[in-house]
Amino acid sequence: MELNVIQRELKKRIKDVKKITGFNSRHFAFKNWHATIMQLLKELPSSYAIEINDFKKLSFEDTRFKRGRKFLTSTDNSRFVQDLESSVNILERIINKG
Repeated sequence: MELNVIQRELKKRIKDVKKITGFNSRHFAFKNWHATIMQLLKELPSSYAIEINDFKKLSFEDTRFKRGRKFLTSTDNSRFVQDLESSVNILERIINKG
């Protein structure tokens, strides 16, 4: 896949972030978005390794143990929103680098 095609697709995926911000990391729409991004990142040349690794480091969920809480609610998605914002910054760096 050509670099400009990948960049165009990444721009579309950045626009989709607004739609999935209200969900959490277990929602189907987010999983679909994340899988698409990962597939596009695999197509990038090795000169984008830093940005790819930065994206892979994002967990999109709070991994800290909270005593007495079994399930995360939609109000507990601050880490998810924070990582979505970070992912947008990383994807914009990839677009602007090319």
